[in-house]
Amino acid sequence: MSTNRINECLRACSIYLFLSMNGLAQSGAPAEPPNSANTGLEEIVVTATKREENLNRVGETVQAFTADTLRDLHVSSPADVTNLVPGLTYAATENNTPVYTLRGVGYFEASLAAYPAVTVYADEMPFPFMALAKHAVYDLDQIEVLKGPQGTVFGQNSTGGAINYIQAKPTKSFDAGASVTYGRFNEIQTEAFVSGPLTDNLQARLTLRDEHEEGWQQSNSRPGDTNGKVNNTMGRLQVAYQPTDNARFLLNVNASKDNTQPQAPQFLAFYIQDPVASPLLLSQKLSPMNDRAADWIPGEPWGDTTTYQTSLRGDIDIVSGITLTSLTSYISYQQRQRESWDGLPIPDSDPDPDDGSINSFYQELRFANSSSESTRWILGGNYGRSRVDQNTQTIASDSSTNATLGLLGFPYTGVTGYSLQTMRNVAGFANIEQDVLPNVTLKAGARYTDSEATNTSCITGSNPGQNLLGNFFYDVTYGGKFGPYYQGRCYANNNTGQTIGGIAPNTPGQFNDSQDENNVSWLIGADWRVEPELLLYTNIAKGYKAGDFAALFSSSFVSYLPVKQESILSYEVGVKSTMLDHRLQANAAAFYYDYTDKQVHTKIVDPLFGVIDSIQNIPKSTVSGAELELTARPVEELTIGLAFTYTHAYIDQFVGINAAGVEANFAGAQMPYTPRYQADLNLNYTHALTGKLNGFAGAQVNQRSGTVAVIGGDVNPAGATPKSVCLFCINGYTTVDMQVGAATKDDHWRMSVWGKNIFDKYYWNNVNVSQDSIARYTGMPATFGITVNYRYR
Repeated sequence: MSTNRINECLRACSIYLFLSMNGLAQSGAPAEPPNSANTGLEEIVVTATKREENLNRVGETVQAFTADTLRDLHVSSPADVTNLVPGLTYAATENNTPVYTLRGVGYFEASLAAYPAVTVYADEMPFPFMALAKHAVYDLDQIEVLKGPQGTVFGQNSTGGAINYIQAKPTKSFDAGASVTYGRFNEIQTEAFVSGPLTDNLQARLTLRDEHEEGWQQSNSRPGDTNGKVNNTMGRLQVAYQPTDNARFLLNVNASKDNTQPQAPQFLAFYIQDPVASPLLLSQKLSPMNDRAADWIPGEPWGDTTTYQTSLRGDIDIVSGITLTSLTSYISYQQRQRESWDGLPIPDSDPDPDDGSINSFYQELRFANSSSESTRWILGGNYGRSRVDQNTQTIASDSSTNATLGLLGFPYTGVTGYSLQTMRNVAGFANIEQDVLPNVTLKAGARYTDSEATNTSCITGSNPGQNLLGNFFYDVTYGGKFGPYYQGRCYANNNTGQTIGGIAPNTPGQFNDSQDENNVSWLIGADWRVEPELLLYTNIAKGYKAGDFAALFSSSFVSYLPVKQESILSYEVGVKSTMLDHRLQANAAAFYYDYTDKQVHTKIVDPLFGVIDSIQNIPKSTVSGAELELTARPVEELTIGLAFTYTHAYIDQFVGINAAGVEANFAGAQMPYTPRYQADLNLNYTHALTGKLNGFAGAQVNQRSGTVAVIGGDVNPAGATPKSVCLFCINGYTTVDMQVGAATKDDHWRMSVWGKNIFDKYYWNNVNVSQDSIARYTGMPATFGITVNYRYR
């Protein structure tokens, strides 16, 4: 068959693939400029095993996205990352803390101290809490998403997977660049970097980024009032030093200042908790169901958050073929903000303010031999310690609880709660890969982890003479036997039936408790390179996520009790194949998770506040599924990527009250935030316009089937109205993004006109229960913009 005939067939196949798979998607490789010497797919090197390896030779499910892809798709936030990865979902929360769920594994708890189940790293340095990772998506070389439990090499608390941001590093030759974006809602983003040598063995890179945007949400009750204004500034300085040929150090100092207004939810339904509700509360209108509609108390929300991080990586070749690596990181986070929890223009239940701080230290030491050896091993340990302080004063003067207690002579304006938690983790780990045959590799690894956590929590009163909630507890609930109430006393009742922290049963006081756990996570697997471009792999792994205290402010000690550690036993098989002279890459995997003691946000019934927050363990759950990923370059100018994920995640055993307040046996219920089907299509086309200029166009279709925000979310709480809407369902949706532009062939100049969610699809990613309301968090409306990039090197 002639070369022309082959090209004609490939062109026909690419058109057929586009037309027949128009609902599917993938995060594939970016399009390269036309190059007669290289018409195949780009090879990607990843560090999924903490070694640099070709992605197609790594025997596990990893998706990687290069700097060009991130730039072309205008990826600049944690929410944007989820559009790249089928199986990964993002949920906004009432505390402005993002939550990831990957393959049905996630921990939806929005307090600052909550350990995530999908951990985010920057150059292998962990962000142990999700609030710390909100402003890390800039000046990146690559993003790597590792699916399945990562407890062996990457550490604990990664039962769902790990996201590793690979930051752009200092260069040995001069390099500089800048980008400017202007978009809808007067979005202005500017970013600039300069990199290069200071001396023969010293290089530096400085990056600055600034983000401004007017509010995109519109008040339902006050025409002209908007929310969602963005005002972020961040910067990163890296210094690389090579004192000898055998030693390399990288210092990273970065900071961010965030004055963005947290998103307000849409008031979806009434969920009155106490017998009496004020006429003002009952007169509130439900929000219109469009992506910009919401409401909030005048003057809120607002935010003021500062983050500092310093990290140092050292790699020292101590003897021939053996390297000692040290990772040291310290993060300081300070938060002062006010959010809207209920989506109402009146104070039913809103924080004023929500203050907090995180101080986290991490140290890892490990030894590894050369990647070229037939036996490759890693041996190391790490230590982490964090202190998280959260102090929230909730205003609830228009709540049903205040109206009910007011009739009894005990009105209150709100409650004040604080939580102080410390966490300490110590671990030792080892991993080995053995080439038993030239084309067969066996893998094994294990990690021992010891974790300690302590929690001090209190709910108390403020504003004496106006806030009589504490008086109600001491005078009525406890009958005066503990004396009069005074400002600052903790009035939560120890209703656990046992003495905790010196507080006897049925006695009010400050909650003090601790938890000490240990575990051994492990992995065994095998890789079989059937031929140079065909890899079969299988892995069995056990991963753990540490127990957790939630920062919940309740009148009941039961709400403060911790969940114990959860675990996943994972079975996975996969194949990676490169075909047609590197024009087609096909990856597929099937997985099965035996999920024990899943940590979940639920509810309990409080005698005063009604249905209130709690966290519990679900004894048994199961997740199974399959993934298919295709990336093709059928002709020189066109790259097509498709990916499809099927996930069946369900509860095997759980009887209790879900996060919506429904009491039931939830065996067989769907796992929250886990669409059954997710698919992505990615098209990139590049064409030479002149001898010096290329034109390009791209489109992405992201499709998600429906899911639920809580276990058993397809059943509404009995007391909620309206009843005609599935209040905790998250409907399926499809969004379309597009880009078109031109770039010089030397990539010095680039201009792109882009659009996200260009058909303005109305969708939401979370539903939250507040005191007397149920509210949903919508996705962003259609946004359009133009970005100009300049690169000098």
